[in-house]
Amino acid sequence: CWAVGEQAAALENQDDATAVAQIMARLRTIFGADIPAPTGVLRSTWNNSPFTRGSYSYWVVGSSPEAQRALARDPGGRLFFAGEHTSSRYPQTVHGAWLSGIAAAQRVRARAR
Repeated sequence: CWAVGEQAAALENQDDATAVAQIMARLRTIFGADIPAPTGVLRSTWNNSPFTRGSYSYWVVGSSPEAQRALARDPGGRLFFAGEHTSSRYPQTVHGAWLSGIAAAQRVRARAR
């Protein structure tokens, strides 16, 4: 699931069991009481991270996927960027960051040859 704003901050400061109980209560209200509990929990603590402070990129009115492509471009053959902000296909997501890292590593490898 994806929590935002005050709810995200509150969930982040709770232990896993409490956070899961609250999330599952919401999901069961939406999808019915018979949905199963998760078999595991993995969650971020971006809001408490001094490096992100809960932030990620977003598209402002008038922007386009070209903005993400521009952020990923190699400005001079020696600097390679990766992160969710460089992904025009999966912006604002962990998998966008992951895939952009793979793409940047491939560019580094190709450049080294």
